[in-house]
Amino acid sequence: MNSSDALRAMVDRSGLSMRAASVASGRSPEFISGTVSRGSSPTLATAAELAAACGYALAFVPTGDVPHGALVIDPTPARRPGAPDA
Repeated sequence: MNSSDALRAMVDRSGLSMRAASVASGRSPEFISGTVSRGSSPTLATAAELAAACGYALAFVPTGDVPHGALVIDPTPARRPGAPDA
């Protein structure tokens, strides 16, 4: 899953609205919905704040130790049509 999908899933699982999660993290009410709709990736610091607001923690774990039900972001996002090769 990409970071936008993970962000949406985290908010959905928290039971908060995107608006409430944005405000709880100290962001504008439209922050999460705007980020998700643009397919943007927040900085790690922002992602950690959003996670905390939703009752989650941003953690780095060894690949073999990822807990069942964890939201995992794929390190190789799909290339957008027309985007330059890395």
